[in-house]
Amino acid sequence: MTSRRSATFPPAAVEWLAGREPARVLDVGSGDGRLAQSLVGRGHTVTCIDSNPDKVRRLADLVPDALTCVAKAEALPLRSFRFDVVTVQESLTQFAPGLALSEFARVLRTGGYLAVVFTSRDDTVPWVKRLARRIQEDDPTAMVGDYGRETLAALADSDYFPVVEARAFRHWLPITRAGLLAMVRRRPTLAKLPEDRLNGLLADVGEMYDSLAKSPDPLLLPYQADCRRLQVDHGDLTMPIHEDGLRISVRF
Repeated sequence: MTSRRSATFPPAAVEWLAGREPARVLDVGSGDGRLAQSLVGRGHTVTCIDSNPDKVRRLADLVPDALTCVAKAEALPLRSFRFDVVTVQESLTQFAPGLALSEFARVLRTGGYLAVVFTSRDDTVPWVKRLARRIQEDDPTAMVGDYGRETLAALADSDYFPVVEARAFRHWLPITRAGLLAMVRRRPTLAKLPEDRLNGLLADVGEMYDSLAKSPDPLLLPYQADCRRLQVDHGDLTMPIHEDGLRISVRF
């Protein structure tokens, strides 16, 4: 059950990722625009990149104060050394690490940094553990993923970003009884269950909600923003200077 897509970013996490002072930020794989909206709201100048044209069209409406562009992370149509910060969300899992990381390094100014965030439900909270156990009776694969954090290994191995800082920010989002049941229904494996078995699961989840919530207040679903900041090192960066493919090392 992956409801983290509906989560917002805690203000403290956004400030830590992009800094307090206004900066030039490239948001790669902007998707639904949640992070870009938060960045613009904190006074940053934001450029949004996504490879999906439909998403980019929606981004233009969702984040009208940001520049938007259809492009791939592995081939950014942007000037070198232009940005203070490059931000990436869970979409990091969709990129070719070697190509994308070199492009991120290229567009960052000296001293700039890559900021990565994985937002996930915090399954260490007791009531969420209880919920997971019940759902896993019908779908053993539910609520067991690491939400793409395996890609952090590629970051750790990159020569372009040798300095890494890490912080986690927990935040809580209200969820209604109907909202929790809808989350269960949306999981494809569970939606394919026989009707009586699905109804039994939904009844148990609803009963669990009723036993935990204090009406009229909703339950609070815990999320965690797992963040990384990686300062760029241009020492091993090479850049093309002619169309024939000649490259030159850039060192500072």
